[in-house]
Amino acid sequence: MELLNANVAFEKVSSVMSSVMKLCNVDSRNNIFPKKDYVSTISSTRLFVSQAHAAIVCSEQENQTLYTDETKKNGQPYGVFVTTNEDKKPFLLGLRQMSNKAAQTQLDVFKQILGDIELRYNQVTTNDVNNKLSIKILQNIKCTMSDRAATQVSFNQLLESYRSSMLQEHLENYNLLQEPDQMLLSKMYNFFCGLHLLVNIAELMNSVFNNFHKDPPEGTEHPEISLKGESSVLNAVRIASKALASGADEKNGVYLEFKTYLQRQQINKYEIKPFLGNRFNVVFHNAGAIYHLRSHIIHFFKNVKGEGTPGKLNQLLKAVLSCLQNDTIMDDIWASLVSNHNDEQCAAFLIQMCSATSKALSQKVKDHLEDGQHTQYSIDHNKTFNSVLPHNKLPEFIFGHLDWIIKHRPNASRLANEAHIVYNVNKTGAWLNQQTEQNVQELINKSKLKIKDIKITEKQRLLDLKNELERISREKEEKAKRILIKKCNEKKKLVEHILKLGLWDNARKVDQELTKIKFIKNKREVLKTQIKFRQLVLEQPGEKTLFQVSQVNKKQVTISQLTKNLKTLIKKLGNAAVPTQILEHTTAEDLHDFGKSFLFIKMKFSKSLE
Repeated sequence: MELLNANVAFEKVSSVMSSVMKLCNVDSRNNIFPKKDYVSTISSTRLFVSQAHAAIVCSEQENQTLYTDETKKNGQPYGVFVTTNEDKKPFLLGLRQMSNKAAQTQLDVFKQILGDIELRYNQVTTNDVNNKLSIKILQNIKCTMSDRAATQVSFNQLLESYRSSMLQEHLENYNLLQEPDQMLLSKMYNFFCGLHLLVNIAELMNSVFNNFHKDPPEGTEHPEISLKGESSVLNAVRIASKALASGADEKNGVYLEFKTYLQRQQINKYEIKPFLGNRFNVVFHNAGAIYHLRSHIIHFFKNVKGEGTPGKLNQLLKAVLSCLQNDTIMDDIWASLVSNHNDEQCAAFLIQMCSATSKALSQKVKDHLEDGQHTQYSIDHNKTFNSVLPHNKLPEFIFGHLDWIIKHRPNASRLANEAHIVYNVNKTGAWLNQQTEQNVQELINKSKLKIKDIKITEKQRLLDLKNELERISREKEEKAKRILIKKCNEKKKLVEHILKLGLWDNARKVDQELTKIKFIKNKREVLKTQIKFRQLVLEQPGEKTLFQVSQVNKKQVTISQLTKNLKTLIKKLGNAAVPTQILEHTTAEDLHDFGKSFLFIKMKFSKSLE
């Protein structure tokens, strides 16, 4: 088991054992080394032993914190469940594949893991069967730590509800307790990762930057490199990081050449990191490093990489150079910072940044602010919170371990991956070394007897997972069909209404037709029909606000606004219009025929635009 824990592959175990015996001058010719199948069995044994280890440790330690997260690896959702004790030592309960990332699915997987741990305990213990071990582990979990994703918040709520119901049902004398004591016993304290909050501030700053720099400075436009919704400031940081960070762009980047240049300048610490594979605030980290090295980057691009001719640079490096050497990025700001008077633009910029940050923090960490739930706890709660770390890095660490295994051992089974990670993270090998040799041998012997059952259970779970994924896929397909039918019916009704009303194709006709309608309600419905027909049937392009017929910014759209929007759409369309005779093709009752007629309308409409 220790060889497997040292990342020795199944098929290499016998070779390693043979080599070690040769180094020790031990004759290994007559020894029979374990085959791959036997090593696979031992790998499954590690999971059994680790779960027995978890049953003993987690049922004895109070005031634990549960850390949860979910992610996708190769398109497959995974969920991880880790605990820490009052000494802040981590303990991995399980790592499982899931059918989806929904909160209820996570709770079901967590129940499954607790059931496995309870089963292992009953299989190895000599005492009576304990059907309340999972309840004891639940009782010991007093806090949760996660990110602020909606699924995680929902999972915390479901877990607290499930834990409370289990304690009421299985805990002795629970109903004899006073209501405050019952609430205290079933209460769970939810904490959220501080590092995720810091990372997400980058997105907030991007929106602030967009308010000040909606368009990049003149001469720095690079549409082939820019991203939609990205401010010019963040765009400059991103493309510079892409060009200069290790492994970011192997084709167009210049990481090694620039690093060598910096070493020549006696700069040995390289701070520019790639975006991919890192969870940090790029605005606070890379922006500072790039600003600090700005003069070196410009000199390197012009005189080293460009060989005195910047035109030789590729498009990525040209974009970086144009962003960094623009005077508005450094010179004016630097002059304003070193001058005695205040810079009004800089002050306004900082006010916007601080205001946005303050608003975000008041929402994200309100539980820790004045009158928040975490400020009302007394000194008695300190022991309860001793196990809480200020971050949720443990699940990220587990996912990083899983990612490495999937990349380097793509054919490894789900069972083998979980066994390896759980045994490694929980240091089960060190725990076994503290046990007597007799107890260890008994534990391993019992585990070998249950390996077949474990593999049968795993096979059934994989089949259930496959069936669940197929069920979800079928439901999505059926939902898509229902939506399509609904849209087709809506389009069909719009066409029928237009056949009766006629298509208003000029502003004069709009005014004439509206004067014929007496009631405001009817005017509103007719205008909505005309606008929706253009949006859904003709699929006329236009701004989103032009097609909003009910509310804009939570205010009801007026008749005059609807009229103005319709006239704007007509004006944008120009003289192109759909003749009424074309619409007669949409009178077919059959939905399939309507679909063909609808395509005919679109084709004629497109030709009229030409």
